[in-house]
Order: sequence, then C-alpha cells, then structure tokens
Amino acid sequence: MHPIAMLSSPTRPLAQLGRQHSRAAFRPSCRFAATRRCLAAATGRVHTLNTGAKIPAIGFGTFQDKDAQEAAVTTALQTGYRHIDTARVYDTEIPIGKAIKASGVARGEIFLTTKLWCNSHHPDDVEPALDASLRDLDTPYVDLYLMHYPCTFARGEEQFPKGDDGKIIMGETTYVDTWRAMEKLLKTGKAKAIGVSNFSKGEIETLLREGSVV
Repeated sequence: MHPIAMLSSPTRPLAQLGRQHSRAAFRPSCRFAATRRCLAAATGRVHTLNTGAKIPAIGFGTFQDKDAQEAAVTTALQTGYRHIDTARVYDTEIPIGKAIKASGVARGEIFLTTKLWCNSHHPDDVEPALDASLRDLDTPYVDLYLMHYPCTFARGEEQFPKGDDGKIIMGETTYVDTWRAMEKLLKTGKAKAIGVSNFSKGEIETLLREGSVV
C-alpha cells in the first residue's frame, strides 16, 4: 500500500518535508518561497496505479471550511499542489471546480479525487452520484473515485438519514454490490480509476475476491 499524504495547508510540507531548513525559512518574508521549493521536490513524488495513472504522493485535502476552499485550493494549485482530494459529503466540490478554473493550471495536470457517499451505495445510484459530483466540480471526469466508507445508508437525498429514534437508517446494499457498480464507471470514462477509503483489511480482501478490478 502506498502512503498518500493529504494536507490541509500549503505551508505544512515545510514542517513535514523541510526539516533540513533553518528556522529562518519559517519567517513570513521567505515562507512562501521556501514552501514552493519544498513542494517542488515533494510533489514530484508519485505512485503508479494499476491503470498506469500517476498519483502524486502529496495531496491537498478539502474537508470543512467550505467558504475558504475556493481561495485555498486556488493558492494550493498555484503553489505547486497537483492532487486535490474532496468528497460529496464535504460539500466543497463547487468551490473546488471554481478554484481549478481560477488557478490557471490545466485540468490534465491535476489529479482530482472525490468520493461516493453512503446514501448513494445502491447500484442504481452510483453513476448518478458521480454525475452530480462532476457537475459541481465542472469537469468531465475525476482521476480517482473512492467509496468513502463501506457502510450503507438508506437511499435518498438525506446524507445522514435518521429514524424517529435519532439513529441512522442503514441501507441493505452491500459494499461489494456498490463496488461492482463502480467498476462499470471505468468504461464510461467519467472515473479514470476507482478505490476505497476507511476500509478494513478484511473488507479489502473481500473486494479482491469478489471484484474484477483491483
């Protein structure tokens, strides 16, 4: 398994990857230049997927703080990040789409990841959910489409459907059925690669046995 670092600030690589720099590198007057130098080295690191696609080892995460995402992602791309990670449930896909346009970085240079949420696990809902993400991201495809969690919620518009008792209403679809629907997306060109997140070792092993794409 390849380590992929998701960072939420364009200055964090200084702390994680630039320990050789002196404290002077963290002064405001030279922080941006130091960050760019650090990112230039770090973002060149890639891992090769089974599809042959190259995924940057350093990515920019976009969870929370929706109103700040457009400016943050624009700056991240202009600073040197080339892997942007989002998810349907983050509700940040629209500002990310705007940021990609505003950054001036060609779409083909960006590795864009988004994720399928638990209320869209039914096989009939998987492609429409991706279509909704593509509309908000204003792009014809994503480089990687992940199943966010293995658990399934009840179908519908509610991202966290709850019963009268306040508990989440679970769905009946298995993550294997969801995965098989995701496999079909590869033939559409809307997702260049598929994967999972927050899965246990045993759950991944089940997909390896039951699925046709690894």
